Order: sequence, then C-alpha cells, then structure tokens
Amino acid sequence: MGFLRSAGLTLASTILATSLGLDAQAASAKVAHLPPHPVKTPLERMADQTLLIKTEGTYKSIDETLVSSEGTVLAYKRDDRFTYFITNYHVIQPTLIDFKNEKYRLKLSFEPTTMRYSLLDNGIEYGQKGDACVLYADKKLDVAVVYAENSELAKNGVSFTQVKPLMRPMHLGEQVTMVGYPLAVLQQAMTGIVSSRGTYNSSSDENPVPGYNLDIMNNGGVSGSGVFVQQGTEIYWAGIAQSAYTNLRVLQMVPVTSFYDRIKDLTAPSCGCAKEGQTTAEIPSEGLTVPVNCPPKEKAE
Repeated sequence: MGFLRSAGLTLASTILATSLGLDAQAASAKVAHLPPHPVKTPLERMADQTLLIKTEGTYKSIDETLVSSEGTVLAYKRDDRFTYFITNYHVIQPTLIDFKNEKYRLKLSFEPTTMRYSLLDNGIEYGQKGDACVLYADKKLDVAVVYAENSELAKNGVSFTQVKPLMRPMHLGEQVTMVGYPLAVLQQAMTGIVSSRGTYNSSSDENPVPGYNLDIMNNGGVSGSGVFVQQGTEIYWAGIAQSAYTNLRVLQMVPVTSFYDRIKDLTAPSCGCAKEGQTTAEIPSEGLTVPVNCPPKEKAE
C-alpha cells in the first residue's frame, strides 16, 4: 500500500493542502513551527521515531523511468552505530505495472535495477533525516528492516526509545493507536479497534499469514506504520500496518509476534550503508541482504 507515483506527477501534499484550503507553504509552516511539549507521553516518544521513507527505483527496462514509493518506518532497535527501522517489504521493493498494455497489465511488471532510500520528516517539505539501506527482507510476511547511521539521525533530531513488543494475542474490540503518514504527507496518530482475527494477505494467497484486521482510517502511505496498545501507563508495540480493503475502513496488520524473533538480533555490516543506494540483486525476497560482509580493509604499509 505504498503511495506510488511517477516523477512527473504533482505532489500529493499539494493536492491535500488544496483540498484543506491551505497552500503547501502554509501547511509546511504549521509543521515547522509547532512548539515542543515539555513532557512527552509514551506515544509521543514512539511518534518521534516514526518517519516517512521514500523509495526511489530506477527501471532501466523502460527507458530508466524513476518511480518513487512512500511508506512509514518505525525505529525498533539501536546499537552503538546504527538505528534499525521496520516497514513493509512492498514499501522497499515496489514494482511498476506496465500500463501501456491494458490487456496484460496485471501480468507484467518491471523490477527496479537500483534502489535508494531516504528517511524524511514529512511529505511536504521533505525534511531529510538520513539515508537508509535494507538489511532484512521477508516477502511472505511483507516485512523489511532498514538501517541508518545514528550520527546522521541525531544531527537531524531523531530520538530513540526502546520499544516494548506485545508478545500476546490481541482481543476483539481491543483499542489500538497507529502512527503513520496517510497519503505520505503529514504524520498522524489514528485510533481504532481490532475488528477481526484471521489472516492477512501475504505475497502468496496460497499461504496466508495469521493476523488481525483493524477498524481504523487507512490511506496510501500508512504501510509500515507502527500499531500500539496501551496497558496502564505503558505502551506496547503490537505490529505494523500492511494493507487495506479498498473503500472499506479495514486495515490489515502484521502482528509483532510473527516477525519479532527474526529481527530483534539483526546487526548491520560495519561498513555501513552505501549512499548511492542498493541494486536489486542486493535485496532478496527472504533473509538478510547481500553482501552482508564488508570488503577486507587494506593492510597498512
């Protein structure tokens, strides 16, 4: 459910701002000049480490068309050098449908040959927070992990608080709060409930994955958004938004219990993230990205 658009399209932020009776500059000013709150709630701390991710892919098979897709990422882990963010696989590896062939357009798609990932503050002024690279991808579960340098994030005001995963089943009617970027524009916190238990759509309809449906607002751009529940004064991370049923207030959620054990101990390579991006060959559909080992350092004379 990443917000897909070609480079030639106008910004969705301009459209949204116009529909709200605002111009983009006025909306941007409102974002930039909100006074900080003296004491932050647990949810506000989760919002501080929730960012917009912009994926740019170059599709050389169709005249090097540049297509971008936006989604949401949540920082779930930090070590001495890197911060690790969770999102959906379809956000970091979008495909471009060949709309020139209407008869077969559902069967034809082109994978990008190079990918570049940017972490942003919002979709209006695109406040750059850092460059990211993919570390882990799981197409079946539709989850992916990207990482970025702590020094770059700190320089751009991105803080981190350790998340607490909700390692229990959720209940029908349980209240949830999702923090993400509807239409890939401005960050919003949205509340809803668990409306049903069952499965969510994975990459293979033949092997659906157990999950939950949420009765909550959904739009393109919220893919990868963190979903939280409150227990007393504590807030727990329940999962990430995955996809929506068109024209219905139903959002599918990937529960944290289905992937947390796979991502909790991931470690980025010491050589870090290449600023020029990653090739498609370096982003698998399952497992760690390749190569995960850094080239050997040259010995000093």
